[in-house]
Amino acid sequence: MLKHFGRGFASSLAKTLAFIVVVFAIIAIVMANTGSGFTSSSKTTKLGLFNIGELITQSAYVTEVEVIKDPKILFGIKIPFTQSHYVYSYDFSIKAGFQVDDIIPTINNNNKTVSITLPKATIISCDPDLDSLKVFVEKESVFNPVTIEENNQALIKMRENAQKSALDNGILEAAEENAKTIITGLFSSYLDPSEYTYHFTFDEESAK
Repeated sequence: MLKHFGRGFASSLAKTLAFIVVVFAIIAIVMANTGSGFTSSSKTTKLGLFNIGELITQSAYVTEVEVIKDPKILFGIKIPFTQSHYVYSYDFSIKAGFQVDDIIPTINNNNKTVSITLPKATIISCDPDLDSLKVFVEKESVFNPVTIEENNQALIKMRENAQKSALDNGILEAAEENAKTIITGLFSSYLDPSEYTYHFTFDEESAK
Protein backbone atom coordinates (compact mmCIF):
# COMPACT_ATOMS: atom_id res chain seq x y z
CA MET A 1 0.00 0.00 0.00
CA LEU A 2 2.86 2.41 0.87
CA LYS A 3 4.53 1.51 -2.39
CA HIS A 4 1.30 2.31 -4.30
CA PHE A 5 0.95 5.56 -2.37
CA GLY A 6 4.54 6.46 -3.26
CA ARG A 7 3.88 5.93 -6.95
CA GLY A 8 0.69 8.03 -6.75
CA PHE A 9 2.49 10.82 -4.92
CA ALA A 10 5.35 10.78 -7.42
CA SER A 11 2.90 10.95 -10.34
CA SER A 12 1.00 13.84 -8.74
CA LEU A 13 4.25 15.67 -8.02
CA ALA A 14 5.39 15.22 -11.63
CA LYS A 15 2.13 16.66 -12.95
CA THR A 16 2.38 19.61 -10.57
CA LEU A 17 5.97 20.33 -11.61
CA ALA A 18 5.01 20.09 -15.29
CA PHE A 19 2.18 22.57 -14.73
CA ILE A 20 4.54 24.98 -12.95
CA VAL A 21 7.05 24.73 -15.81
CA VAL A 22 4.33 25.55 -18.36
CA VAL A 23 3.13 28.54 -16.32
CA PHE A 24 6.67 29.92 -16.01
CA ALA A 25 7.23 29.38 -19.73
CA ILE A 26 4.11 31.40 -20.54
CA ILE A 27 5.19 34.17 -18.17
CA ALA A 28 8.66 34.23 -19.76
CA ILE A 29 7.18 34.56 -23.25
CA VAL A 30 4.89 37.39 -22.13
CA MET A 31 7.76 39.21 -20.39
CA ALA A 32 10.04 38.79 -23.40
CA ASN A 33 7.46 40.45 -25.65
CA THR A 34 6.67 43.24 -23.21
CA GLY A 35 8.37 46.54 -23.90
CA SER A 36 6.56 49.84 -24.15
CA GLY A 37 2.87 50.19 -23.46
CA PHE A 38 2.14 50.36 -27.21
CA THR A 39 1.21 47.18 -29.04
CA SER A 40 0.01 46.60 -32.55
CA SER A 41 -1.30 43.52 -34.27
CA SER A 42 -2.90 42.80 -37.60
CA LYS A 43 -4.28 39.87 -39.51
CA THR A 44 -5.75 39.21 -42.92
CA THR A 45 -9.49 38.86 -42.56
CA LYS A 46 -10.33 38.57 -46.25
CA LEU A 47 -8.22 37.89 -49.29
CA GLY A 48 -9.59 37.97 -52.81
CA LEU A 49 -7.90 37.53 -56.16
CA PHE A 50 -9.71 39.03 -59.10
CA ASN A 51 -9.11 39.28 -62.81
CA ILE A 52 -8.40 42.87 -63.78
CA GLY A 53 -9.65 44.01 -67.17
CA GLU A 54 -8.99 47.75 -67.07
CA LEU A 55 -7.40 50.04 -69.60
CA ILE A 56 -5.83 53.03 -67.83
CA THR A 57 -5.30 55.83 -70.32
CA GLN A 58 -4.72 58.86 -68.07
CA SER A 59 -3.42 59.56 -64.59
CA ALA A 60 -3.16 62.66 -62.43
CA TYR A 61 -1.32 63.48 -59.23
CA VAL A 62 -2.86 65.89 -56.76
CA THR A 63 -1.55 67.13 -53.42
CA GLU A 64 -4.26 67.79 -50.86
CA VAL A 65 -3.69 69.82 -47.69
CA GLU A 66 -5.99 69.21 -44.73
CA VAL A 67 -6.48 71.55 -41.77
CA ILE A 68 -8.09 70.18 -38.62
CA LYS A 69 -9.14 72.51 -35.80
CA ASP A 70 -11.18 70.75 -33.19
CA PRO A 71 -11.93 72.76 -30.04
CA LYS A 72 -14.57 71.84 -27.51
CA ILE A 73 -17.39 74.40 -27.52
CA LEU A 74 -19.77 75.14 -24.65
CA PHE A 75 -22.64 77.58 -25.14
CA GLY A 76 -20.97 78.86 -28.29
CA ILE A 77 -17.66 79.56 -26.54
CA LYS A 78 -14.43 77.66 -27.20
CA ILE A 79 -13.17 76.01 -24.03
CA PRO A 80 -9.49 76.90 -23.40
CA PHE A 81 -6.83 74.17 -23.80
CA THR A 82 -9.22 71.87 -25.70
CA GLN A 83 -8.25 72.69 -29.31
CA SER A 84 -6.34 70.16 -31.37
CA HIS A 85 -4.77 71.65 -34.49
CA TYR A 86 -3.28 69.73 -37.42
CA VAL A 87 -2.11 70.80 -40.86
CA TYR A 88 -0.82 68.02 -43.14
CA SER A 89 -0.85 66.87 -46.75
CA TYR A 90 -1.07 63.71 -48.86
CA ASP A 91 -0.34 63.10 -52.53
CA PHE A 92 -3.13 61.30 -54.40
CA SER A 93 -2.86 59.25 -57.59
CA ILE A 94 -6.01 59.38 -59.73
CA LYS A 95 -6.39 57.02 -62.69
CA ALA A 96 -9.02 57.15 -65.42
CA GLY A 97 -9.88 54.74 -68.19
CA PHE A 98 -12.19 51.97 -69.29
CA GLN A 99 -13.26 48.42 -68.60
CA VAL A 100 -11.74 46.29 -71.36
CA ASP A 101 -14.94 44.24 -71.77
CA ASP A 102 -16.80 47.44 -72.70
CA ILE A 103 -14.55 48.20 -75.69
CA ILE A 104 -16.22 46.96 -78.89
CA PRO A 105 -14.25 46.96 -82.18
CA THR A 106 -15.88 46.52 -85.58
CA ILE A 107 -13.57 45.86 -88.54
CA ASN A 108 -14.58 46.41 -92.15
CA ASN A 109 -11.88 45.04 -94.42
CA ASN A 110 -13.70 46.15 -97.58
CA ASN A 111 -13.79 49.80 -96.54
CA LYS A 112 -10.54 49.56 -94.62
CA THR A 113 -12.12 50.98 -91.45
CA VAL A 114 -11.91 50.13 -87.80
CA SER A 115 -14.84 51.41 -85.73
CA ILE A 116 -14.34 51.24 -81.99
CA THR A 117 -17.11 51.96 -79.50
CA LEU A 118 -16.23 52.71 -75.90
CA PRO A 119 -18.16 53.95 -72.89
CA LYS A 120 -17.39 57.36 -71.49
CA ALA A 121 -14.16 57.34 -69.48
CA THR A 122 -14.53 56.95 -65.72
CA ILE A 123 -12.35 57.26 -62.65
CA ILE A 124 -10.79 53.84 -62.04
CA SER A 125 -9.02 54.65 -58.77
CA CYS A 126 -8.10 57.49 -56.45
CA ASP A 127 -5.55 56.43 -53.85
CA PRO A 128 -3.36 58.30 -51.36
CA ASP A 129 0.39 57.74 -51.31
CA LEU A 130 0.79 57.05 -47.60
CA ASP A 131 4.55 57.63 -47.82
CA SER A 132 3.92 61.18 -49.04
CA LEU A 133 2.52 62.40 -45.70
CA LYS A 134 3.89 65.79 -44.68
CA VAL A 135 2.93 67.28 -41.31
CA PHE A 136 3.18 71.07 -41.04
CA VAL A 137 1.40 71.66 -37.72
CA GLU A 138 0.76 69.09 -35.00
CA LYS A 139 -0.75 70.34 -31.78
CA GLU A 140 -2.98 67.96 -29.90
CA SER A 141 -4.91 68.81 -26.76
CA VAL A 142 -4.77 66.12 -24.10
CA PHE A 143 -8.34 67.10 -23.24
CA ASN A 144 -9.60 66.65 -26.80
CA PRO A 145 -7.42 64.31 -28.91
CA VAL A 146 -8.31 63.73 -32.57
CA THR A 147 -9.84 60.28 -32.93
CA ILE A 148 -9.12 57.62 -35.56
CA GLU A 149 -12.63 58.11 -36.94
CA GLU A 150 -12.00 61.85 -37.39
CA ASN A 151 -8.71 61.11 -39.16
CA ASN A 152 -10.48 58.65 -41.45
CA GLN A 153 -13.22 61.16 -42.27
CA ALA A 154 -10.56 63.76 -43.09
CA LEU A 155 -8.80 61.30 -45.44
CA ILE A 156 -12.09 60.52 -47.20
CA LYS A 157 -12.70 64.25 -47.65
CA MET A 158 -9.18 64.72 -49.07
CA ARG A 159 -9.73 61.88 -51.54
CA GLU A 160 -13.03 63.39 -52.70
CA ASN A 161 -11.36 66.77 -53.18
CA ALA A 162 -8.45 65.22 -55.08
CA GLN A 163 -10.83 63.39 -57.43
CA LYS A 164 -12.89 66.56 -57.98
CA SER A 165 -9.72 68.50 -58.76
CA ALA A 166 -8.72 65.90 -61.37
CA LEU A 167 -12.20 65.99 -62.91
CA ASP A 168 -12.21 69.79 -63.02
CA ASN A 169 -8.87 69.70 -64.84
CA GLY A 170 -10.17 67.41 -67.58
CA ILE A 171 -8.82 63.98 -66.65
CA LEU A 172 -11.75 62.18 -68.33
CA GLU A 173 -11.45 64.13 -71.56
CA ALA A 174 -7.71 63.46 -71.63
CA ALA A 175 -8.36 59.76 -70.94
CA GLU A 176 -10.69 59.52 -73.92
CA GLU A 177 -8.28 61.33 -76.23
CA ASN A 178 -5.35 59.20 -75.12
CA ALA A 179 -7.43 56.03 -75.54
CA LYS A 180 -7.47 56.66 -79.28
CA THR A 181 -3.68 56.62 -79.43
CA ILE A 182 -3.29 53.59 -77.16
CA ILE A 183 -5.95 51.45 -78.87
CA THR A 184 -4.71 52.37 -82.33
CA GLY A 185 -1.26 51.27 -81.23
CA LEU A 186 -2.63 47.95 -79.97
CA PHE A 187 -4.34 47.24 -83.32
CA SER A 188 -1.58 48.62 -85.54
CA SER A 189 0.33 45.33 -85.72
CA TYR A 190 -2.63 43.77 -87.54
CA LEU A 191 -4.46 46.75 -89.00
CA ASP A 192 -1.92 49.29 -90.20
CA PRO A 193 -3.17 52.85 -89.53
CA SER A 194 -1.64 53.89 -92.86
CA GLU A 195 -4.11 51.55 -94.57
CA TYR A 196 -7.07 51.56 -92.21
CA THR A 197 -9.05 54.53 -90.94
CA TYR A 198 -9.87 54.42 -87.22
CA HIS A 199 -13.16 55.83 -85.90
CA PHE A 200 -13.89 56.16 -82.18
CA THR A 201 -17.28 56.60 -80.52
CA PHE A 202 -17.66 57.27 -76.79
CA ASP A 203 -21.13 56.20 -75.79
CA GLU A 204 -22.58 56.21 -72.28
CA GLU A 205 -24.92 53.37 -73.26
CA SER A 206 -22.19 51.12 -74.67
CA ALA A 207 -21.17 49.59 -71.34
CA LYS A 208 -22.47 46.10 -70.79
